[in-house]
Formats: sequence, structure tokens, C-alpha cells
Amino acid sequence: MGPGTPPASHREKPLMTHESTMTPAFQTQILDQIHDSVVATDLRGLITFWNKGAERLYGYTAEEAVGKHISLVYPPEQHSVLDAKRLDPLLESGFQEFDAILLAKSGWLRPIHARLSLIRDAANEPAGILSLSIDNSDLQSARANLHDRERQLRTILDAIPTVVVHLDPQLRLKFANKAYESLVNCSSCNLLGRQCGHLFESASPAVPQRPNDTEALSGSAGTCELEMTCQGGVRRRLAIQRIPDIGAGGDLQGYFVVGTDVTEARRIEAVRLEEERRLRETLTSEVHHRVKNSLQGTVGLLRAQAAKSVELADALAPAIAQVLSISVGFGLMSTRSERGIVLCDMVREISRNLEQITGASISTEVDEAILEQPIVLDRRYGVNLGMIVNELIFNAVKHGKAPAEGPRIVVSMSRNLESSTVRISNCVDSTCGRFDLQSGAAQGTGLGLVRALLPPAGSHLSFVAEAGRVTAVLQLNCDTLGPANRDL
Repeated sequence: MGPGTPPASHREKPLMTHESTMTPAFQTQILDQIHDSVVATDLRGLITFWNKGAERLYGYTAEEAVGKHISLVYPPEQHSVLDAKRLDPLLESGFQEFDAILLAKSGWLRPIHARLSLIRDAANEPAGILSLSIDNSDLQSARANLHDRERQLRTILDAIPTVVVHLDPQLRLKFANKAYESLVNCSSCNLLGRQCGHLFESASPAVPQRPNDTEALSGSAGTCELEMTCQGGVRRRLAIQRIPDIGAGGDLQGYFVVGTDVTEARRIEAVRLEEERRLRETLTSEVHHRVKNSLQGTVGLLRAQAAKSVELADALAPAIAQVLSISVGFGLMSTRSERGIVLCDMVREISRNLEQITGASISTEVDEAILEQPIVLDRRYGVNLGMIVNELIFNAVKHGKAPAEGPRIVVSMSRNLESSTVRISNCVDSTCGRFDLQSGAAQGTGLGLVRALLPPAGSHLSFVAEAGRVTAVLQLNCDTLGPANRDL
């Protein structure tokens, strides 16, 4: 090698020409470089070409395979697929694709994916078949593993008692486990594609409520509780969690819905709350009962003092009446604490007590509506209203006069849809002229206490004079009545 001569590795290689690439030897060399199996046959099925990839796939060398029938690599039970009639689709379309299980020289069955193309001669007539085949073992194994994983996952999801559902973006069912099938008493095959808007708190499953897409795309999950009617009309309560199914591109693919049956838990909770309520009511009733007893004891002391000092009897009578009216309220709450204070019971008891104290004849009248639906007072105002009724009746006795006939005081109760009314009517004497019907103010009537005790909202007191009688009208609306009256 002389000076300046390039190394042999750097010497120019002969350039490929069109003529050199068209030689059969070069084309065979190119086909042998393809890793996949390339096999050519004539229309009778005799092998005319067998590349290195076919040797690796089936184990036969080209010398062993060329000239043999292609059935060489087909198990005996599949020879029927090689009938001439089977070539008709290929002859019509020029292309065919299929999966098959072929037989290697070693006796192993090899899953392959084959693509057949029709070879035509210079006259464009069918001359043979070119088959490009790839080893499908890894794909088949991956499919088998995927199928096995899906089976395992389905087994696990069917074994758990929690409802698991997969929906598409239109809330149509794509998957449901056994718990959901049992809940709705329907098999999964009959459920697929059905609307499941009822899992989104819709009033009607036929009109599904689609969640806000913006909320779904943000990745936030929604939760709720809903009731479903199961087989036999049984109502079940479910705690629902909804998880958006967001695709790799950030688009909404659907929703995963997980529902836990909390029916029994809610029942136990309701029982516990009811027991707590009952205990609270019992303790409250006992407290009211003890307050009532204390007040009645105070009344006894006042009466004993009034009996000892005749000159104090008139002065103590209002106090005794007022304490008795308060004790009536506490007594009613202790015996009917689950309902509150019943207005007609309170008025009747106060009237009876005042009859005993004053000796006046007091009549109570109740309309049919109250007898059918008793008026229950708000607990917050029960005692105050008892003192007001006591003061109004006592004031009517004190400032009225006995009529020629009939009761001295008439107490009536009525109701309508929005309010109840207590009327206290008495005959008037000569002091009526000093009584202001607009304000209810008059010297010595004690109505200042009544005004102070009136609930700040939901009550109104007025006075009416007619036919020699004055009537105090106490009107109570829904703000003063108890919850039992507010839906009437």
C-alpha cells in the first residue's frame, strides 16, 4: 500500500445498479433479511419460496420446504381449509388476513397471524400466493393474560357486597357487578346500554341528571345518598361515590360509580337517635314535673298564708292565680312533652283554677276544628301564653260583672288554616268608660304585664266592645304555634 492510499475499510464499495437489484439472488437476499415468515406458493399450494424467517418460525430449511405442499405446516385437522374453494375470496379481492395455529417441525403448535396476497404474472393472471406471517405467541399470551386478569377482576368485583358500576358519558351502563344485578334484580347482559341516571339523584331514571362536565374534568368526585326500590318493593339506601373516568387525552370517558348499602346503618342510627330523643324527652318531662310540683308547693304556702290573714287574701289571689297558670304550662309539658303544650288543655285548666280561686262562673267553648286537630303551642311561648290567658281571664273577672243569666266569663277557642284565636268575653260595669279599646290600656287592669309577655312575633291582642260586653281577642299565628300546626 503506497502513501496516501486509503485503508481497505474506507475504500469505495461498488454502487448498486438497477440491473443488480433486479437479480433473483439479490431479491432473495432482501427477503431473507425480513424477520417475519415470507412464503410463496403456486395456486396448487406447492411452496416456491421459503425465507429465513419461515425457517425460524416453522423449523424447516428452504431445502426441506420448497417443492412441498403448504399443508406441511398445517395440522391434519386443518387440511380442509386448504381446499380450492377456500381460495375464492382471495382470488376475488387479492388479499386475505386471518389467525391460525400451524405446526412446526418440532411438533409444537405455533399461533400465527397471516396476510395473503395474490401473485400475478406478466399477463396479470393469478400465478401464486405470497404469505407474510408473524409469530402470534406473545400477542396470544398477552391476550390470555388480559383475559385472565379480567376474569380475576370480575370475580373479585362480583364477590364484594359493594355496588360497582361503569357508565359511559351519556350515563349508559358499560359494566355492573353482581351486587348491582342483585339490587335491581336483572342480569348484566340485560342491563348493558341502559340509562342509569338514577345513580345521579335524578327524580326519575327516565330523565337522568348529567353531572357538570367541568366538575368531572377537574377530577373531583361526587358523593350522595339515595334510595332505590329493589325486588319486592324493598327500599334500600345507598351511599354513592362517583368518580370521573378521564382518558389519557383529558377527555371524559364516563363514570365509575361505587355504592355501599347503608340501609341497616341508617336504621341503627335512627334507632339510636330515637332512643336519645326519648331519653331527652323523659328527662325534660321530669324537669317540668319537678318545676310544676315546686310551683304547686308555692301555691299551697300562699293559700295557707291567705287563710291565716283574711286582709291579705284579696292581694294574694292574683299571685296564686298567676303561679297556678305557670304550673299548668309546666304540668302539660311534663305529661305531653312529645306533643308540646295543647292550647285547649291549658285554657281549660287555667279557667278551672280561676273558678276555684274567684268563685266566678267561667265557660269554655271549643269549635269542632280544634277537637279534630288540637292546637299545639311552640314550647318557647307556652308558659308566657299561659300567664297571658290567666291575666286576661283574671282581669275579666276583676273588672266585669255577673250577668243576669248565664256564665260570667265566656272563653272560646277557634282556628283556621293560618292561626288560632282565644276570645275572653265578660259583662262590663261602669268602669268600661275609662277603658281604651284601641290600646287596651286602663288604670288597674294589669294589661301592662300582658303586653310585656306577648311573643315578639306571631301574636296579636285586641279588644272589642259590643252589646254590653268587652271581648279580649288573642290571635296566634304560625310563628307562635308549634311545628305540628304549620303544615295545615
